Amino acid sequence: MIHDEITPDMIREYQRMVQNNPVAYCKNVLGVNLWHRQQEIMRAFANPDVRYMSIKSGNGVGKTFMISSLICQYLDTHCPGYVIVSGSSWEGVKKTIWPSLRSLVDSAPVRLGGEMLLTEWRRGNMWGAFCASPDKPENISGMRTKNGVLVVIDEASALTDEVHEAVMGVTSTKGSKVVYSGNPLRAEGPYYDTFSDPSWLNFTISSVEAVEAGKKYNIQGLPDQLWLDDKKKQWGEDSPTYRARILGLFPEDVFDALVKMTWVKGIIVPRIMSPKGHLRLGVDVAGRGDDKTVLVVRDGRSVLHVEDYPETSMTEVVGITKNCMEKFNILSENVYMDSTGLGSGPCDMLWEDGLEINAENFGSSAQDSATFANRRAELFWAVREGFRPDSEENKQYIPKEYSAITDECTKIKYKPNRQGKLLIESKDEIKRRLKRSTDFADAYALTFGGDTGGFNIS
Repeated sequence: MIHDEITPDMIREYQRMVQNNPVAYCKNVLGVNLWHRQQEIMRAFANPDVRYMSIKSGNGVGKTFMISSLICQYLDTHCPGYVIVSGSSWEGVKKTIWPSLRSLVDSAPVRLGGEMLLTEWRRGNMWGAFCASPDKPENISGMRTKNGVLVVIDEASALTDEVHEAVMGVTSTKGSKVVYSGNPLRAEGPYYDTFSDPSWLNFTISSVEAVEAGKKYNIQGLPDQLWLDDKKKQWGEDSPTYRARILGLFPEDVFDALVKMTWVKGIIVPRIMSPKGHLRLGVDVAGRGDDKTVLVVRDGRSVLHVEDYPETSMTEVVGITKNCMEKFNILSENVYMDSTGLGSGPCDMLWEDGLEINAENFGSSAQDSATFANRRAELFWAVREGFRPDSEENKQYIPKEYSAITDECTKIKYKPNRQGKLLIESKDEIKRRLKRSTDFADAYALTFGGDTGGFNIS
């Protein structure tokens, strides 16, 4: 691309073209014609406001080829700039994305320049792409430029928390982007979580779509109907393999998840809604350590306010509870505090001050003791009922800025105990499994205190 006669103004004009017309860039500079779903992703990626993008797809949709195009587009609009490429394994990176990128660059009608090596594309000073081993998250950290960093993770179902944290750290600078892609093989992990995180732009591409596009537009390289029919026979349309590798869908929701991941999109709303009905306040009390004291204010249909405080004393819990009650004019009869363990002290102090709040003991007997193992299960089932897609009268919504509540609720599991009663994971069990406490979900569940009524157990 770069030639002695090319001026800085010409370079800037070229970069504007690449930024504003990414599909034309692919066709005229890279020499590739994208099918409509690839075009959709390419345009979204070029949008400066899109920072985090996750793509789940079936086999044969041209995902690796498209990611190679994204890498070229990013480098041609970010100079200096780095692209870090990783995947499920070091060998996988070297055998999938990198050969695809090399082939794309070598066959492009416009010479993109630089030196293409086995695991690195050097285009200039602090400008280029390189592979990083997923086994060494420290290799990702620290690679920053003034124009940002693009991190691409292929086969992202295998992504670990450690690598995800390193990725989010290195892309903190303006101009940075993250792209996760792969077959949706596991209904857990950081990649899975991005599909319920409102800050991520999500795409799903099925092999069925790719087959139809190949037939309609005569696009070479996409799978055909014979291949698709063979996979139907091989795997069966109802199998998890067909679901993940053909339809581009995660395995069915974890059967024991309190709130199904597929419900989340219908729960999150873009902004805080206007108050409706009387207000309730739930207070989950924590002491010293990593846990937080969390206050959640909810009306009849939506969360209106959330506060969280690390390392609070009993007197501090009393003070912040009173302040919240006063700020939102919440009656003590509509305040529900966890009186289990550390919460018993603040409950007593508020009662001594004449504020007869409701002390909810998660470990106490449920109102419907024939159905629920304890009060904790009963309260969290009320949460589930409000989030169900078919919930009508009691439907609940969570503003985007408070999505930590729904995120935690999808992590909580339930099961029948030996007597067949519904039992929710205890705080200690959750903390051992997740390495953190679900304080926001607990505070939200407390807002359903009082008479929880009957439930549809399904």
